[in-house]
Amino acid sequence: NISLFGTVVQLFEPRFYSTCSECGRKTLLEENKNICEEHGVVAERLVPVINLSFDDGTDNIRLVAFREHVNKLISNITEIMVNPELFDNIRNELLGNQYKFSGKVTKNEMFDRKEFVVNNIEELNVNEVTEELVKEIDV
Repeated sequence: NISLFGTVVQLFEPRFYSTCSECGRKTLLEENKNICEEHGVVAERLVPVINLSFDDGTDNIRLVAFREHVNKLISNITEIMVNPELFDNIRNELLGNQYKFSGKVTKNEMFDRKEFVVNNIEELNVNEVTEELVKEIDV
């Protein structure tokens, strides 16, 4: 696991996928029924996923956030699921914001690119980060 400090430079519309209401694993849709490999036919539970481009000052990388991490970025994600037009305002609010993302880099085989899968998000206070860097330099 590593941490990245930087700026959100692009935010893509959230997607939602079906998961098992019992174990949380992704389900398959067969004959209009959600099928879990372990639990069979289950009630559908939609889970958000969002992709964003992030610039840490050296380069851009695509970040992927799931579930509660999406909720940290977008508090009204369930409203956006029902009313996607609301997302444009959220996108405008988040672009340019600075965060510390923790997670790991993986290879997305489908798109043949590296992605950073988020496992923690902290919004950065630029003044606090600057003070910490100045202290490190002075030491």
